Amino acid sequence: MKRSVFLCLLTLIVCFSANSQTYRSERTRPAWIRNQPVPSNETFVYSLHHDYASAVDEARTKCLNDLIFSSGFEKGMVVVTDVNTTISSSMIWQGDRLVENDEDSFVANTSMKGKEHPLSVRRVAEYWERDRYTGQYHMYVLYERSVGEMEPKFDNVRITDRYGAGAFCRSIIPGWGQIYKGSTVKGILMFGGVALTAGTALMTEGMRKSYTDKMNICLGNNSTADDSKAQAFYTLSQNMELYRNLSIGACAAIYIYNLIDAAVAPGAARIVPVISPGGGVGVGYSKKF
Repeated sequence: MKRSVFLCLLTLIVCFSANSQTYRSERTRPAWIRNQPVPSNETFVYSLHHDYASAVDEARTKCLNDLIFSSGFEKGMVVVTDVNTTISSSMIWQGDRLVENDEDSFVANTSMKGKEHPLSVRRVAEYWERDRYTGQYHMYVLYERSVGEMEPKFDNVRITDRYGAGAFCRSIIPGWGQIYKGSTVKGILMFGGVALTAGTALMTEGMRKSYTDKMNICLGNNSTADDSKAQAFYTLSQNMELYRNLSIGACAAIYIYNLIDAAVAPGAARIVPVISPGGGVGVGYSKKF
């Protein structure tokens, strides 16, 4: 039992020390880094870029440069770029309130041998991590990028950290709801906590029964020495009963917290489409002048 508790505490220390090595723009690494959205039409693609630098703005610029140059290399071009940046604001309904939504749009003219190739880009989301030892900012930026020379019909999307009933239903298995929402460490700790306390409850119940049986045997022998042993076994049995009850209570508390956390706690940011009044995915246009 002591060894199991020690291993559990050691796991907690390792998990928290690993998480403390970086500072982040968000508490949980976004889900869109692992799973990019699927575009609703063929006029654009989603493009994820990662780079690092000693400052956030520098890392963001390097990601944009990487996007532009990689777009040229895909076409076998040597790229010379002229970039114009615009920031537009809009108001969208989220639930029962209006939320301001700022969007960055980039229009780049890439040229090779005098022929221009328009490239329209819109930044969808970004996330950075700062390593506490090196001081480097690791930047992840997700873009919508035009394909060919077609006028892009970008999807209107929003970023949310809510997962609805899906996470709650999965939390019937302790920790699965948290893992589904991107909180892998929390999910592992939830599962480990329930497993540890449930295992402790079963073990202490078995020991309680064993001590009770030994007590009954001693009482049946009708001797003074056995009466003394019976009293010792009775005390041990009572202690195991207390430990069992505490373990059951702790297991129930962790499981209930697991259900509540899966239902209401924010998860890793993900990207979902904004449904237009007609029922379809909203479309945004990037204009080139």
